[in-house]
Amino acid sequence: MKYLFLILVLSLASPSSFAHSGKHLKKGVNIVTWWDYLTSKSLEPVERACDVKIYFDEYYSNAEFQRKVEANDYDIAIYSDNISKDIRLLTTSIIDLKNEFLPSYPQSVRALSDSLDNNSAFFMFAFTGLLWNPDNISLSPTDGIRDIFSKAEDKLVLILDEHAVAFDLLRQAGLADSNPEQLHNLRKLLAGSYAVISSNLGRLYQADNFALAYVWSGEALSLISDENLNYQFLLHPSISHMAFDQLTLLDNSEASVCVARYLASEKFTKGVSERTKYFSPYSIDRVLNSSPVVPRKPLHLENSYFLKSQRVWASVKMSINPRMKVKP
Repeated sequence: MKYLFLILVLSLASPSSFAHSGKHLKKGVNIVTWWDYLTSKSLEPVERACDVKIYFDEYYSNAEFQRKVEANDYDIAIYSDNISKDIRLLTTSIIDLKNEFLPSYPQSVRALSDSLDNNSAFFMFAFTGLLWNPDNISLSPTDGIRDIFSKAEDKLVLILDEHAVAFDLLRQAGLADSNPEQLHNLRKLLAGSYAVISSNLGRLYQADNFALAYVWSGEALSLISDENLNYQFLLHPSISHMAFDQLTLLDNSEASVCVARYLASEKFTKGVSERTKYFSPYSIDRVLNSSPVVPRKPLHLENSYFLKSQRVWASVKMSINPRMKVKP
């Protein structure tokens, strides 16, 4: 989810090959996770409760995640539901995390459980939306998608470096259907603006000509809060969708099972939510019930489309130079 985001050409290995297919890591419980979800401090009570040392390896894109799990033997993985179902992390785990935690989730979350493997639990939820600078642009939920981006002409625009998210955006704009080659139509949507494709905002939001960024809610809301910015975050009925990250158990050792259960607990996920501004699966229903927009759940790309769209996305990113206006 974090932007989320995918240049790697995947091998066509079977799903199970992603689990324990690489080198052994440090003795203890080894976790691969999106950046900023875990901290050494937040893991201290987990280490005490499970009597084990925990190591975590962060990544910044779905492509980087896939490279890491191919190369290393992790015990637990936290990753995006945007990952193609055909390359999910499947194991022979006898621990049914899914049905163990399912009764504790609100109905809105339980309704999504078909997307989970049995060795997985929900970890964090987020929405895509528009972070925008009122000094340079004015946006409304009634604006059409193409109108939104045309307002950003001559200004700086950031798009998430996630091909599945970009493809979904183009579909909603009527610029794509099911052909990955249509990712090239992103140039039409961004024509006239200075565009950046990135997995995070960095300091781009400080640019004098920054207009908007199509990003995940957690990063946008954290930025507004931490930097005390006069920016706004818009959930748009056509653009915004909901996604989640899942926690998957890849090892049946007592220590790994203990850590997985602790990380998937209501107490721990709510702590992550308070710090990162992403949403715990135990409280996401309150967000959905209070929001004027009910974000859609995007369709997953089939594996053949997923692989091809990654290759096309690499080409699209190379064709966009942030120092030059985008030409259709």
